[in-house]
Amino acid sequence: MIRPAHLAISLFLGVLVLGGCGRDGSEADRDAATAPEPAPQPAPEAPQPVPEPEPEPAAPEPEPAPPPQPDPDTPVAGPVTYECQNGFHFHVTYFPDRASVKLSNSRTVEAPQVRSADGAHYEAEGVSWWNKGNAGTLEQDAQPSLDCVEIARAR
Repeated sequence: MIRPAHLAISLFLGVLVLGGCGRDGSEADRDAATAPEPAPQPAPEAPQPVPEPEPEPAAPEPEPAPPPQPDPDTPVAGPVTYECQNGFHFHVTYFPDRASVKLSNSRTVEAPQVRSADGAHYEAEGVSWWNKGNAGTLEQDAQPSLDCVEIARAR
């Protein structure tokens, strides 16, 4: 059986315990412990330095001038004297775009340079002169072609 004194003590302790659950400082402490912490405030921003303006890009340098074109009337070589296998001699003066072929019979042919797969080729008025290095082949007026070599060059 429960004694009245024990009952009274139990009731008194229950009231004390329940009384401690009211809104007093301990409950506020408990709420503060379980409440989310406030977000930290960002530190005030330091003043940003003003960026210096970028320098204006330098004007592009002008393209170099192309090399001067050779004067078409100024020889680039010659006169060069050639001797062919049959003893025939002739002279050639070379220009940037043509060759002046002076045949021994006092005939001179101004032969423009034409396309060639190898060496240089000049052709006009029935005369064709092919050369590479210091040798070449002369064809004139449907005669057999002559193999020729350089024997003299004007300085």
